[in-house]
Amino acid sequence: MLYFVSAQLAIGYWLFALLSAIGALQWVAARYRLGGLALFDLGRHRSRGYRLAAVLVLGSTAAFFASQWDPIFAPGPAGSELAVLFSASALCALLVTLLGAPLLRSARRAAPRAELLSEAGPLVPVGHAQGRLLEPVVGEAVAPVGQPGPAVCLVPGGVDSELAMAVLARRLTEDGMVCLLIHPDPSAYAFPAALAILPAAASLLAKRPDVDPNRIAAVGDGAGGDLTIRSASTSKEVKTLVAVAPILREPPVGLGLLRELSYSEALRWSRDRGRAELVGGLEASSYSSRIPPRPGLLLYGSEDHLADKAARAELGGSLEVRTLPGLGHRNLAGHPDVMKIISDWLKEHL
Repeated sequence: MLYFVSAQLAIGYWLFALLSAIGALQWVAARYRLGGLALFDLGRHRSRGYRLAAVLVLGSTAAFFASQWDPIFAPGPAGSELAVLFSASALCALLVTLLGAPLLRSARRAAPRAELLSEAGPLVPVGHAQGRLLEPVVGEAVAPVGQPGPAVCLVPGGVDSELAMAVLARRLTEDGMVCLLIHPDPSAYAFPAALAILPAAASLLAKRPDVDPNRIAAVGDGAGGDLTIRSASTSKEVKTLVAVAPILREPPVGLGLLRELSYSEALRWSRDRGRAELVGGLEASSYSSRIPPRPGLLLYGSEDHLADKAARAELGGSLEVRTLPGLGHRNLAGHPDVMKIISDWLKEHL
């Protein structure tokens, strides 16, 4: 029969073990870049994981011994009682981490997502899909005043990707480019109907008086990068393309997903048959050889665990590939270094 001595001592042991276990998990998340376990923005504030771990472990230890100094030196819980308390604490710590990480991540993204998409304007028809048109801020930066300038169609891979692409679109409008941000509606992204999105977008942009039809580019992210490669291979209206972390082939499901996704997000990713069928149907690596002589750029993060690295070798040198150290798959298109690379590439090739 279990005997915990007193409720106060039992709660003290439980809180001590709970906070220490959460701290240990945050240290592991920071040490091994497991974004799915991090209660902070691992991409920007990795050092906070170590500090949070130290505060939780050392703080809970100090608080426990300060508040329970006398009881812990009197006859206390036996090994079986401590095993129950520590096991319950470890389980609760894991649940807090697995549930808290996605909630905090969603909270961090909710406000900027709503703000950015509202700034991008209302949805307009783009064939059977929809998109948002963003007007250039400084047209004279890339085209003489009064003359048509370049335009870019941005193809996100999903809802999270849409936010990163909205950040990129705002940057490109500051360079004087008209941007059309496609809305990643799952019904529009079904294969093979999705192949009509980029030609429809190029046609819509080419009809604008402020767009030079010979200066239209496409930028795709994730599965949107696959779609951009495949569609641009047969769409001559696209003069240059940038594919940010195209998946090319679905990677095997494993613990590596937790480096970039929370546990619940990893489950949804592994069960997303729509994305898997789209990527499989597009076979982007097989069509990349049809892009030249038009210039094309592929960008990857060295810590990308959501795209199949082996599939990149199948590109056969038809597109320029750059790998950015220390960056992962998600939100790569919205990273300041990546945005500068894309902006410079488009200025050079449009």
